Amino acid sequence: MSSTNPICLCCTWYFVHLVFAGTPLNNVCVVQLGLLVSEDPDEEKRQKEFKSMLNKITPDNYETIRDKIIAVGITSPGTLQGLIDQVFDKALSEPSFSEIYATLCFDLNKELPSFKDESGEEGAQEITFRRILLNKCQEEFEEGDAAMKAVEAREKAEQEKADAKVRLDHAGLPLLQARRRALGNIQFIGQLYKQKMLTEKIMHSCIFTLLGEVENIKAEDVECLVKLLVTIGAPLDANPKNKDRMEAYFSRLGRLSAHPKLESRHKFMVQDVIELRAHNWVARRKVEGPKKIEDIHKDARMELQRQRMAPMPDRGDRRRGGPPMDRAPLPQRPVERSDRVDAPIRPMNRAPSQEWLTQSSLRPGGGAPRTSPAEPTVSLRPGGPGAAGAGAGARSASGSSLRTPSPARDVSPAPAAAPAQEPEPKAEEMKELPREVVEGRAKLLAKEFLSNADIKELVLSLRELQQHRADFVVVIEGFFNGTFEAKNVDRNELLDLLIRITTPPESVVEGDVVERALKVVLDSLDQTIIDVPFASTLVGQAIGTLAAKGVVSLKSLAEHVLTAESPDAEPREEGEDTVLVDMDGAVKLIAAALSQFRQDSSVQETVKAWRETGLDLTSFMPSYEREDAGALPKLLVKQGLQFLYPLAGVEQYLPGALKEGKSADEIIAWMDQDASDACSLPEFSRFVTLQVLQSSLGDGKEVNLDGPALAETSTEVKVVRKASGAEGPKDLQQAVIAATVEFFAQSAGRKGLLRRLLTDLHAAEVVSGAALQAWRYNTNDTEAVKDVSTWLDELKESDEQEEE
Repeated sequence: MSSTNPICLCCTWYFVHLVFAGTPLNNVCVVQLGLLVSEDPDEEKRQKEFKSMLNKITPDNYETIRDKIIAVGITSPGTLQGLIDQVFDKALSEPSFSEIYATLCFDLNKELPSFKDESGEEGAQEITFRRILLNKCQEEFEEGDAAMKAVEAREKAEQEKADAKVRLDHAGLPLLQARRRALGNIQFIGQLYKQKMLTEKIMHSCIFTLLGEVENIKAEDVECLVKLLVTIGAPLDANPKNKDRMEAYFSRLGRLSAHPKLESRHKFMVQDVIELRAHNWVARRKVEGPKKIEDIHKDARMELQRQRMAPMPDRGDRRRGGPPMDRAPLPQRPVERSDRVDAPIRPMNRAPSQEWLTQSSLRPGGGAPRTSPAEPTVSLRPGGPGAAGAGAGARSASGSSLRTPSPARDVSPAPAAAPAQEPEPKAEEMKELPREVVEGRAKLLAKEFLSNADIKELVLSLRELQQHRADFVVVIEGFFNGTFEAKNVDRNELLDLLIRITTPPESVVEGDVVERALKVVLDSLDQTIIDVPFASTLVGQAIGTLAAKGVVSLKSLAEHVLTAESPDAEPREEGEDTVLVDMDGAVKLIAAALSQFRQDSSVQETVKAWRETGLDLTSFMPSYEREDAGALPKLLVKQGLQFLYPLAGVEQYLPGALKEGKSADEIIAWMDQDASDACSLPEFSRFVTLQVLQSSLGDGKEVNLDGPALAETSTEVKVVRKASGAEGPKDLQQAVIAATVEFFAQSAGRKGLLRRLLTDLHAAEVVSGAALQAWRYNTNDTEAVKDVSTWLDELKESDEQEEE
């Protein structure tokens, strides 16, 4: 087949036949990842940057990622080819993102440069993004007549092995994976057409070829055809020139829906696309794809509002088995009077059962009937309290007990002695529940708690799981997985769930169990965030709130984040980042953890806890961002974590602002906006004070000691007062005093200078007399104390007189 044939540009059907017939590897061009390994280290770095960016593309950050890809700088056809290889492979492996990748191709086609073809061939064309992309489509599937003959031969061979249950494709991958890749490819081609990257003529060629053999139609062709029509049917039908063609296509589809050789599943597929066209291509059910965070929150609010507005049917006390309140009670059987005497209740010899575990008993409101300890019960065991006519009896471990009969019924005591009581089963003797059962129950419990927030029922269910020796690491892991799967709920309720079950009064789960479970969740997070982008933020919030309550160790979990990876991850070279770090998931997680920690405690406690980890925030950033000096300040501002590095922003801003002579109001406004949290930290106050003194007084040797060196209304004093909180917390005042003493030392200890400055700061109510006296008795700087001792004595005497 000629390479100029337009059908070759969309040879999806060839790929489908090749994959499902199992053509050998040497007959097929396999899609490969971008050029991640190269002799040129700069080229390798660029390709790794592309890979990292594509791994984290979402509707929310699409424009940012696109601009970053463009900003990398593509200076050679090889770099362009590597980028397209990676985009193509991501589009095929993630069909739900095919629209985003097609849009990315459209935007990059306009922005990226073209290159001159240096092959020297006559009539050589320019190397452009679109040309390489189309060649990629062609080389992915093109095999020609020889390949098709190989397909037919292989199909005949496979038919003779009808007893084979599993068949692998050319690369030894499961057939299901190959099918997904083929469907992902046809969907991507459709999206490229919608972005005007492929022509309408090529689309018609695809449809015509997939419909070519109605009598010998293949199931793979049907799936690809349906997927293609769902993607591009509406724009094709909108063109009046396509009316006759579309009628012909759907006439064939009508015959195909009744084809005797076609499976029912594929017939329904065809019927669905026929009905879709009949309804003007408006789907009955909206196809869910990638969403922005704001859209997810909007959907959740709308669903919550619908639930609140919906009338609640009165179903009665179903949990207790009672009838609906709005129904008349069932007619009671009339009591017949007779002279016979009621016999005693016969005890039932029944072994403790665990059948309730196989159903829905662990769900809130489900399971065995529960009775309050205060309620009298009748045991059905031999020799139980009921057999003897006694009062309250504790319910058994299996939960099988009945309420005391109505007082209207006279139950005579047993005339004979009760048989020996059957021993209660011990929790240790109960069979441990399988992992899959525990995880399933945990997911269900999490989803129901997110819906009704019934903590009492949840705790009861967890107690029952404890009795049956459930692994609570699996339970906590199931809570997270259930939350990831839940829809139209407030997932932040998971934080409340975890706190309630790990702290008094419930305290069902120990902190070390939760910490081990979180590490298990972290190990699979690099896979989870592909389908659930918000997972890293939610897990980070859980770590932060549990660490703030002292349930888990922030240090231990933060260290694990840097090494967490799924068990089936490819081996890493020494010093290479994990997938979670490379995908930007680690830095999002740790930022969410610290933000939540601060929300649940204070800035000071958060800074203390973070410093105790001994880690650097840049370690959690992808390698290509880590090398950018401006990346950390941007991250701190974006995540609201400036308080962790209080000097990161002020070091860049304040010296220049003071040099330019900006007013106190401008500087204070900057502090409120960009350093509000940092203002509460001692190192920030000390830095600001020292910068102000150096800017306004130079080296201090020319300062006039006979009058105020720092006027109370000056810009300098206003800025320092803001940094210290105007006689605010003691640690901030001590920071201002320490900075003043440091300035005094830099001036070679000029006699009288320290007294002058501290006098001015005290008069301006920046530092209090009590703070000065505390510094005096706790410092080891004898030279500084000597310069102000007389004045401090006078100040102390004056303060005492004022108090009297």
